[in-house]
Amino acid sequence: MRAHEVGEAVADNSLRAQDVLEYATIGGARALGLDGLVGSIAPGKRADLVMLRTDTPVMTGTPHHVAGHIVFQAGRGDVDTVLVNRRVLKHRGALVGVDLNHARQLVEQSLDYLRSQIPDEDWERAINPPTGPA
Repeated sequence: MRAHEVGEAVADNSLRAQDVLEYATIGGARALGLDGLVGSIAPGKRADLVMLRTDTPVMTGTPHHVAGHIVFQAGRGDVDTVLVNRRVLKHRGALVGVDLNHARQLVEQSLDYLRSQIPDEDWERAINPPTGPA
């Protein structure tokens, strides 16, 4: 970000995909003081798992660089199954126990309410923020 701000390019980056994966799992749990409970797969910890498909186009070649594919390639369409504390929340790419139509209605109601409370000029600025220096 700093290089970009001054018009330079980053020529060398020591950060690796494995580091990013660690930050997103045990590192995040450690930062929150929850690494004894979550963040890694171990006996006695809560089983929060995200299982990815490896047969999608972007995940081709996964066995050659697993962390790289997870960090740089995987997207929400590659998520097959999600378990949180032993509860299945997503299976075969579909949410489990979620009424999507009702969720969409709630989102629309929320947006309608917000739109009614925010003046037109502020709404437009939020939707299309100005570019360039502030």
